[in-house]
Amino acid sequence: MKKLVLYGIAILMAITLVISCDDAKAVKTYTVTFKSDGGSEIAPVDVIEGEKVAKPADPTKKGYKFLEWQLDGKAFSFEEAVTTDITLKATWERDETVWDGKEVDSSWYDETKPEFTIKKASELAGLAQLVNKGTRFEGKTITLENDLDLGNYDWTPIGNVVSYPGQTFAGTFKGNNKVISNMKAVSKTKDHATAGLFGSITGKVHDLTLKDIAVESYHYAGGIVGYSSANTGMEIKNCHIDGGSITSIPELLDSGKYDNGDKAGGIIGYMVDGDLVEGCTVKNITVKAYRDIGGIIGCGAGTVKNNKFLDNVKLIQDNTNGYKPTRPDTIDSIVGRKESTIKLEANTGTATIEFVPAK
Repeated sequence: MKKLVLYGIAILMAITLVISCDDAKAVKTYTVTFKSDGGSEIAPVDVIEGEKVAKPADPTKKGYKFLEWQLDGKAFSFEEAVTTDITLKATWERDETVWDGKEVDSSWYDETKPEFTIKKASELAGLAQLVNKGTRFEGKTITLENDLDLGNYDWTPIGNVVSYPGQTFAGTFKGNNKVISNMKAVSKTKDHATAGLFGSITGKVHDLTLKDIAVESYHYAGGIVGYSSANTGMEIKNCHIDGGSITSIPELLDSGKYDNGDKAGGIIGYMVDGDLVEGCTVKNITVKAYRDIGGIIGCGAGTVKNNKFLDNVKLIQDNTNGYKPTRPDTIDSIVGRKESTIKLEANTGTATIEFVPAK
């Protein structure tokens, strides 16, 4: 009887040992590590032996497109069973629609051709370089093929008014209903600073949206264009601003007195007779200056029609460095300062207006 009991205990212990071994085998895990190579971090994952690791959301990396995860230099299949610790590495390719703040490509330009397409952010920077060096693009058309991200790097506006009449874009820019985002356009040249995507134009800009912008100047400031002149029939049609700020700051002159800080508009800072701004919208934008402040145009003549505010447009008259004996009253939802020949037709919407008192 005693032997029988001992035999039973031995069998029970053996069964327990087998079960314990099976349990230990069942919970064996391996670690899958993700190296994103400068992209957003992906946490490591523990995976039970023989099972598959779930594919994580693709990592992101500014200026790059994610391609795939690789194991030992080869594409990794997330259908594979994990049987050991592994490290997966992200692979990338340069996203040429995102600007790095440095690359300027004007190789696409051929003066004998009438039409061009821009696909890369560096090519748009090339357009700015060409115009600012004197290529006017008169009689030529440029079409934007892709949405572009300017990365919040310092953007040199296309065209300038360093001295009148300056360098101007005289062609047609077809936005093709694309979006240019994260533009930071700053111009603080003496006397005639002008900032926007375009600093100075006498041509046409159609069907373009700018999103999340920052524009700053001492004089002319607008989302699409800072300055237009020469009465040549400049046009801005079906262009849109969504998010950001446009600022014209009074300039401290060598004399020790202030001037400018004017002509700031959601679409364009300054336009003249013969010009047209039509079918444009602004929303989620703040326009700030000392005088000549408008939700669409800072100061202008010409024709302004069928433009509207969609939401959240604020105009700020900043009198901190006010240099006139009385506060200028040239601030308005549509056009801040209206020249006598201006034509206003079917523009809608009302901006919020705020005043900052002089110190």
